[in-house]
Amino acid sequence: VLRVYAAYETGLSKGTSVKLHVTPRTTSREVINLVVQQLNKSVLMKGCGGPIYMDEQLNDFCIVAVLGSRERVLRDNFQPLQLQNPWTKGRLYIRLKNNLLAALEQGHVTSV
Repeated sequence: VLRVYAAYETGLSKGTSVKLHVTPRTTSREVINLVVQQLNKSVLMKGCGGPIYMDEQLNDFCIVAVLGSRERVLRDNFQPLQLQNPWTKGRLYIRLKNNLLAALEQGHVTSV
């Protein structure tokens, strides 16, 4: 089970996360797509009026591991369950590729 946090504008509350049941062969790209699609559904169900990201926009997102003030971008074909120490103690975030500080800022806000 992976818990993945959103570090992009969802229209949902800060610190929103999704729990995914994944296999050791699940790739970062699959995790990104699942999380963004799941959060889109939550926005629609709750009528939040937050942004909805289309399938064509999914490649604009990346997944990062955040540990303290360090961030590691995971390749699309990387399997998140293969993360090694110390990264296993960090949190996984989905962020827009062009928003370099989003995950680090979220990490500082939520790690208080």
